[in-house]
Formats: sequence, C-alpha cells, structure tokens
Amino acid sequence: MNELFPALPVSGYLERIVSALRRTSRLILSASPGAGKTTLVPPALLEEFSGRVLLIEPRRIAARAAAARIAELLGEVPGGRAGYVVRGENRRSDATRLLAVTPGVLLRMIQDDPMLDGVDAVIFDEFHERALESDLAFAFVLDMARELRPELRLVVMSATLDLPGLAAVMPEAETIEVPGREYPVEIHYRESSPSWRELPREAARAVMEVSRHYSGGILVFLPGIAEIEATRQMLASELPADFSLAVLHGGLTLADQGAALRPAAAEKRKVVLATNVAESSLTVEGVSIVIDGGWEKRSCYQPAAGMSFLEPVRISLASARQRAGRAGRTGPGVALRLWGQGEEINRREHTPPEIFESELSALLLQCLRWGAPPERLPFPDPPPSPRLAAAAELLHSLGVVDESGGLTATGREIAVLPVHPRIGTMLVKARRFGWEALAAEIAAVVEENGERDFRGDADLRRRVLDLRRRPERHPRQRDLLRQLLRQFEVRYREIDVEECGIVAAFAWPEWIAQSRGRHQRFYRLAGGRSGMLTPDDDLIGADFLAVARLEGGTGRDAAIRLAAPLDRDQLYEHFGADFREERVVDFDPDCGRAAVRREKRLGALVLESAPAADDDGCIGREVLAAAIRRGIELPPPEAAAARRLLMRVRFAARNEPELYPDWEGGKFAAALPELAGGFLGNVRDFASLRSIEWLAVERLALSGCPALDRLYPDEYITPGGTRLRIDYSGDSPMISVRVQELYGVDSHPTVGAARLPLKIQLLSPAQRPIQITSDLPGFWRGSWELVRREMRSRYPKHDWPEHPESALPPKKKKNPGSQRGNRVS
Repeated sequence: MNELFPALPVSGYLERIVSALRRTSRLILSASPGAGKTTLVPPALLEEFSGRVLLIEPRRIAARAAAARIAELLGEVPGGRAGYVVRGENRRSDATRLLAVTPGVLLRMIQDDPMLDGVDAVIFDEFHERALESDLAFAFVLDMARELRPELRLVVMSATLDLPGLAAVMPEAETIEVPGREYPVEIHYRESSPSWRELPREAARAVMEVSRHYSGGILVFLPGIAEIEATRQMLASELPADFSLAVLHGGLTLADQGAALRPAAAEKRKVVLATNVAESSLTVEGVSIVIDGGWEKRSCYQPAAGMSFLEPVRISLASARQRAGRAGRTGPGVALRLWGQGEEINRREHTPPEIFESELSALLLQCLRWGAPPERLPFPDPPPSPRLAAAAELLHSLGVVDESGGLTATGREIAVLPVHPRIGTMLVKARRFGWEALAAEIAAVVEENGERDFRGDADLRRRVLDLRRRPERHPRQRDLLRQLLRQFEVRYREIDVEECGIVAAFAWPEWIAQSRGRHQRFYRLAGGRSGMLTPDDDLIGADFLAVARLEGGTGRDAAIRLAAPLDRDQLYEHFGADFREERVVDFDPDCGRAAVRREKRLGALVLESAPAADDDGCIGREVLAAAIRRGIELPPPEAAAARRLLMRVRFAARNEPELYPDWEGGKFAAALPELAGGFLGNVRDFASLRSIEWLAVERLALSGCPALDRLYPDEYITPGGTRLRIDYSGDSPMISVRVQELYGVDSHPTVGAARLPLKIQLLSPAQRPIQITSDLPGFWRGSWELVRREMRSRYPKHDWPEHPESALPPKKKKNPGSQRGNRVS
C-alpha cells in the first residue's frame, strides 16, 4: 500500500483481504466505524488486480466523497485513476480504474453489459442500508458471477452487517471482522420529541445550547433539504462570528460537499446540518458533538398512491447508535437526542430493508429486462410474493408487460429510464405527442411528496405553473426536471398546462375519475375506488379528472390531493382501445324488478348507457340471484311437488352420495342459476319466479338418476290401495297411516338400495297416534295384542284380527280415478 495512505485499523488486514479474494473471490467484511474500509480497501484491490474496481456507494454524495478522498491519497483529482459516476454527473477518463458509482448506475451498467467486461472486483459499501436498488444490483452481480464469471471478486462491506443472512446467500464467501477506533460518547435526551415539522426550531435551539457548554464541531441530523434550509436560516443570524455553517445532503456540488466534510478553518468552530448521508457513508472531520433530530426521509410505499415516496419517518435505534458514534471518531464526544429516553421503546431496533416496505414494480421491471424472475435471483431477503403479484398486475395495466409476462416495446423503452414505471410510461407515451417536457414537469411535481403539503388546492396545472415561475422554491424538483429532460435529449419548451390531465392519465389510468353528480366533490375512479375533493376545491364540477395523488381511502373515500381536468374527447382518443361494452342488468331491490342496459365502460366508469333487449335471459338470472341473496325460499311454498322432490334428493344423497347431487342447504341455491337457466326467460321480478315450473327444473337436473323414483318413491301404497305421502324431511323417511291399512303386511316397508326402514306412525280409526315403529313384524308379534284389546273396546265396529299380518285390509270404496301402484318393498 502507498506509504502516503493513512494508518487505519483496516491497514493490518489488507493482506488477509487480498488473500481471501484470491482463494474464493467472495468476501464479507465487517468493519466497525472509523476502521477505514472505504478509504483503503478499494485502492488495495486496485493495486493487486489488473482490471477495474467498482465501488458501490448507497448515495451520490458518498460515491463522490469516496472517489475524491481516494484520488487525493493518490495525489490526483477525481477523474484520474479514481473517478465516479452518479446520476447527472460523471468524473471518469480512460485512465480511471477505480470507479465509485451508486446502485442505480451499477444497474444500468450491468443491464447494458451483463458480463461487466474489464471489471475485476465489485465492492458493495455500507451494505447494511439495504436500499431496494442495492439489493437488486447485488442480486444481479452475484447471479452473473455464479453463472458466467466465477472469477469476479465480490466484496460486501459494512459496520453493521447481518452476517448469518449474508452467509446464507453467499455460502462460499470468507468473513473478516475488523475492529474500529471509537471513543466513548455521552448520550443526553430531551424530555419529549418534536414532530418533524418542528425540528428546525428545536435543532437551532439545541445548537445554541450545546455550543455554550461543549467545545468542538457540531453535526446536526435533519430529515431533508427543506428542514436543513429552515434551520440554516435560523442559525445564520444567531451563531457567533467564530462559527462556520455548512450543509450536507445529496444535492450538493462536489465543491460544496468538500467544504462540509473538511475541518473548519483555524479559530473557527463548524456546524454541519446534514441528512442521514452523514450517518455512515461519510466522515465529517472535527466533529465531537452530534445533535440527532431522530427523523429521516425514507422511501415508503403508499398503497393509496400506488408508488413509493420519500416520507419523514422516525429512525431506528441502530441508526441512532450510528449517528451518536460520529461524535466519537477522534476523541470522547457528546450526543444530544431530541426525544425522550422513554420514547425509545416505540422505536424499531433496526431499519428494515426497503424490499419489505417498497412497491416492487421497478424491481420486477428490471428483473424482466435481466431475464430472470425475482424468485430465481439471490436476494439477501426474497421480495414478498404478494407485492410481486401486485407489481405484475400494475405493469400489465400500464402496457409494460404482455399477457405472457414478457416486456412489450413500451416496456423495453421504460426499463432503461431511472424512474418509476408509472412515470416512465407517462414520459414514453407523452413523447409520441411532443409533450415529454410537460410529462417531466408533472413527474417533478409528483416527486414533491414529503417536501410540501398537498392539502388544499389539488389542481396539478397550478403546481406545474408554480414550478415554472418559481423554480427556486423547488430545488429538488428543478434538478429532477433537468435530469429527465437530459435523459430524453430534448430541449425544454413550455406545453399548455391544459394538457396536464391526459398526460397524467398515462401514468395513473386506474385513477381516471368521473364525477358522481354535477357540482359534487365525489368521484368514481376507473379502478373501482372512490375519491373526493376538499369542499372548496376549484376542480369541483369537472366531469372527468386525471388523478395523480390519493391519500387514505381505508373504509372511506380517498382524498384527491393532485389532479387535472380531463376532456371526454381526450378519453375517447387516447383510451378508446381500453373501452369495453357490457350488457348490464339494473335491479330495483324495492320492487324486485330488473331491466337491461348496454354500457360503454372504462374500468368502473360508465361513459355511455342505453336500454337493451334481454336476448339471453340475463334479467331472469339477475332476479334469481337477488332472490337467493335475500334468502327467498326456492322452490316457493306453492310448488309443493318440487319441494317434496328436493327433500327426497337430499335424503338419497345423504345415503348414496355418489349417485345423487348434493343439494343440502345453500348448495341447492348455489346450483340454481345453472339448473334454472333455461326456465328464466319470462322472469322479470320476484313475483314471476313463482311461475317457473320448479318440478321440471329439478327433473331435468335429475335425468341422470333414473332409479330415484323406484328406490326413494314419493308415496307408499297400502295393500288396500291407499296412497300415503312419504315425509323425507327428517333423519328417517316417515308415513302416518291407520293401523287397519297395514293388515296383510308381513314385512316392514323400506326405501333405498340399502333397504332403510320407513318410520311408521300408526293411527287409530279416529286418526289418533297409537305407536311409532320401524319394525312392523315385531309390532304385530309384540305390542299388537295390547293395542288390539284397547282398540276393540273403543272401536267395536271395526275388525281387529288376532293375526293382522295375514288378514285382509279393509275394502276401499270404489273410485273410478284411482289406480293401484307398487308398494314400497
């Protein structure tokens, strides 16, 4: 190693690191903060191996700082042997062999050059941050190295690695742990925690307080650029003259970034206001005091918005420890946490990987371009299956993937853009009409989530105009706009903001909204949801809106936070291919009547509606379905024969389930739409359901059960010719009969192939119950003598034979219309 390089804890491990990579090509390096891994490991590999070395830093500012520091140690400036490439900035040359890049840049590099030709080693630094792009880039590199380039050296470095988890996905890797060089840090707390909106005032007050009690540089952690700027303005007029004030965030130039990282000038104390970029990726010289606001802006998935945005969230305890450690790099330090110590019980121990919390359509799109499904790639943590399914559905709805799951022509265009697939779809489609500059402006405005409050005026057109007229108020959005225009290689030109609606609809087609009523603030969205404007919003009254931002919506209408009017003619011109025509049944639940309409729809929106003929009986099906939902009894009570047949089938199915349909309980109702389909032609309301030939419905369904009437008959015919209905509604089929009608019956009546006995209720001549039996021969032999004596005394005019099983039944009065049938055997 160059003798000009500083002696840091990792220095004594460099030979082990190089030797391990020569043996296995895979290395997990756990190095404590201050060990010097970012500064010394990349140039050590550059010196040992002949090819290029890629250093992957989680943020642009860290990539620039690492390249600048290594270049300085080499006696050069960035762009010589050490350079960097980040979004919108490039410092490299033909001489560059060590290149610091962000995960997003690496993804584009490996998609364009899947072999990474000329690269000998890839180093993932600060891997514990686990951004979505970092996990994806790691999975691609490891997949490529295993399949195509086993000699490619892969190093994963961090101060707080999940070593067992990494070892599971890289079992071939060696692990080296390097101790750091940290001093004790004294931790102090506030009584309570301010909200993230109150942080600028609380942070400024804390700076003034600690500056009076402690010496040394002060590093203040704030969520984002807006909070940094507000705090800077408060401190600019309050700090004494011997203080210098600097800011540190991802949007700085390399020069401004260097000013924040370098030690303060002589006789000066430095105060640095930073985002979480200073948490682990960078070293701010001269700091012995840390003020931790306890918040960060993190990419969070908003289900209502269908995208991930930077949102202010409370940091984890692991992040708080990392931040406090910044005060103990060169000597004992002090950390002031702007929250109460008791509140730490509600903070997460670790920051979860983004792959568990982010919307995954961008990840899935890159996997499709790579040519491997996410399930096959070696992610440190596999992406959740439900979110992958939702991502696939979104990509299909945007026209990015086809029915087979492959990329469409539009999908291939979008896959190369460093934006969310929704935004990419909007940019690509807008370019066909010359509206790409307006699409870029809309994308920049949408990205303002977390920077501005969207409550109030939801008009997207006004937001675009404000970005044009006062770009200084939107620095991050202004930079994003420039990057998008540069990506599309177009010159900026103003497009009429009245086109905002149709352009936004390209990105959020499922949020095209239709007013529920003239001058109402409630809208139906094409995707089936509902949204509402605030009561005084100027957009109220627009027939159609293109919505670009929703909030909430769980159990209520979602709030429309960003939208633009949309003309009906524009819908027909640009979304006509997505229209579908449907025949719809309108059902009036009050009167139980239905009618048919033909509708032209865009998703859940009805664009045209007219009466239509009932060509296929759909009215009857809808009336039947409504009757079933209401629990109306079917067959109706007046269809007695059909109801008895239903009872017979249910009893038969319980005993011979393989031969008869299961019509128990709700299963018969569920089968009715199919069973009764051909009988519904004249049904228009609940009343007309009674006119259906329900017995014919059931008989048609039972055409494949010819033995039903023979084995499970509707009637029992006595020896004297009396026909008795068999009741199948209970556990056993039952008849009620005067005992004289059974004279001459010497075996018990049965049903079914298994000869199940009928339950017989024996009656007196006056139709009063005598006894219930399921064994008639046993009754004749046993109880009959007692019954006979009693019946003879009560009904002496009737015949009470001693042996009824062989007696003749009473003569039946002649009835010209009666016919004898077969008795149940």
